[in-house]
Amino acid sequence: MENLKGLLEHIILGLIDKECIKSINMEIDGKKVVYKVEAVSGSTGRLIGKNGTTATAIRQVMQAVGAKENIIVDVYFA
Repeated sequence: MENLKGLLEHIILGLIDKECIKSINMEIDGKKVVYKVEAVSGSTGRLIGKNGTTATAIRQVMQAVGAKENIIVDVYFA
């Protein structure tokens, strides 16, 4: 699970500065892991992208890596 969080942080840091990240919280419910990413207001838009394309791509990468470990992964941005 920690390698998933590390991957998510790596992807996010490629898009925004570390100072713009408020928190990355992880909730575990059985085989489901939910990440909640909070960033400063201006940077949230960069994470979501135009029409949500960047957010969708981040979710797809995280789901693919989670599938290898039989884990359901979801990512929310705030």
